[in-house]
Amino acid sequence: YLHPIIDWTSTEVWEYIHQRKLAYCCLYDEGFKRIGCIMCPMKGPEHMKEDANRWPKYANLYRLACHKAVENAIKKGKKRKGAWEDGERMYQWWIGNNTSTKEDDNIISIFE
Repeated sequence: YLHPIIDWTSTEVWEYIHQRKLAYCCLYDEGFKRIGCIMCPMKGPEHMKEDANRWPKYANLYRLACHKAVENAIKKGKKRKGAWEDGERMYQWWIGNNTSTKEDDNIISIFE
């Protein structure tokens, strides 16, 4: 495999882009260092909330997914003591607003 820019610094990448007048995403001009998933948990709660405010339609889709996950768990009889009461509580936990919910085997998985 060839990875021609794997050892380039950020400065070298930007020099290459500017010298060749290549198009790039405008989010970099706003200070973004990396561009990936909206509301990615790897960014941490602060950035997830910023993304939710900037892209409210995506945040709503996450919220709907949390509601569906809880509904599906209840339908399948997987709602247990210690699990989220509803989709909104799951969503709030997801974006870091409710750190009191502990992670354990009683929590509904979004992947169930």
